[in-house]
Amino acid sequence: KPLADLQREDMRALGRIILSLATGSELTPTDCTDQTLSQCEQYVGSHYSSSLVSLDEALAGEYEAGRTLRLLLKLGFINERPEFGVDRRWSETGDNYVLKLFRDYVFHQADGNGRPVMDLGHVMTAVNKLDAADEEKIVLASRDGKNIIIVSFADVARCLENAYGELCDGSVPAPDMGHVGGGGPRGF
Repeated sequence: KPLADLQREDMRALGRIILSLATGSELTPTDCTDQTLSQCEQYVGSHYSSSLVSLDEALAGEYEAGRTLRLLLKLGFINERPEFGVDRRWSETGDNYVLKLFRDYVFHQADGNGRPVMDLGHVMTAVNKLDAADEEKIVLASRDGKNIIIVSFADVARCLENAYGELCDGSVPAPDMGHVGGGGPRGF
């Protein structure tokens, strides 16, 4: 048989298994008539739909939290590495400088009197736009106000990937501490 036919049969068998689990009764290939499938659909819809919606929402939340965490970890790994402290070019030029200014834009907002502004909405919006590589332009300024650049979130996302890749290329593997993890740094 052609591969496509075998795959189709496998998908039908998987569907029968799922329906059997959902309805609590074994379905054979001869049981899968249009009427049976309609009855199964009604049963699953009436018994599981609210649970599935809740599960879907929870999974979507976890997925988004994971993406946000990965971005924040990458930024944390890159910004102002102490081993590069003697080489100001590492954080004061190119991609790394854009990321340093972006970090200040996201986390170090201040009001007109210089008091810290702790705006979680601003942080999450900025990180989500970074994740989506949004083309919206933002103004990044150095702390002393002498350097100002206009970039898009997409530009910052490219800088993040470039700088993170450069850092990974020069890194050594972490010792195995018996923890569950994604393997190496590029696992993000």
